[in-house]
Amino acid sequence: MFKCPNCHKPGIPILKKTFMGPAAPTKCKRCGKKVGVSYYSLLTMIPFFFALVLYDATELNLLGLIYILILILIIYTIFMPLTSKE
Repeated sequence: MFKCPNCHKPGIPILKKTFMGPAAPTKCKRCGKKVGVSYYSLLTMIPFFFALVLYDATELNLLGLIYILILILIIYTIFMPLTSKE
């Protein structure tokens, strides 16, 4: 669980944070307030889109794209700061 920026207690599950976007906030399980990420979080997907563009031009296979996506999601989940949406 990740700490809520409102109540500062663990209340955000890992999967909720992993798939949270700027337009899709979630609620803290402890305090019930909305929590989200900034629009800068979209920048973390740039390497994946760059890999998609190079997909046809190189011998990068589908498994490589999946590995890149998983790595980006792990980085996003660990390092993207949560913000209060209320």
